[in-house]
Amino acid sequence: MKKIICNLKLMCKYKRKIISLSKLQYLLISITKYKKINKEINIVIVDKKKIIELNKLYFNKNKVTNIITFNDINIPNTNIKIIGEIVICYKNIIKESKLYKIKFETLFLHNIMHGILHLIGYKHKLYKDLISMIKIETSIMKSMGYKNPYFL
Repeated sequence: MKKIICNLKLMCKYKRKIISLSKLQYLLISITKYKKINKEINIVIVDKKKIIELNKLYFNKNKVTNIITFNDINIPNTNIKIIGEIVICYKNIIKESKLYKIKFETLFLHNIMHGILHLIGYKHKLYKDLISMIKIETSIMKSMGYKNPYFL
């Protein structure tokens, strides 16, 4: 059985447990039901300063975003196959969870899932692709005991 390996790195001052590793593991297993993955994914949790810095450097945007994904990271002189990296802004997820009255954990997991789907090839520029992603995200979130992440 092929496995997906997820490396979680905390690069912000917040030290409290952010996410249950068992829920993250369940999310990853659920995603592999839609597409087989035999590579690693890095999830990096950062503060607002770092996400702005990355947005400026890679996208010429001077703003805070929830998440940034980087596809196909090559590590020289290794056999490590990394499908990509998800950089998520912890404070922005807190802000939006309060603004939209969504539990932090729900929004955090949904953002990670959305980022992973992008890394494995899902897009939403076309309406039909958006609907496909929404169906997958909704199905996985419901299977984990969460409400529809788009209509809370």
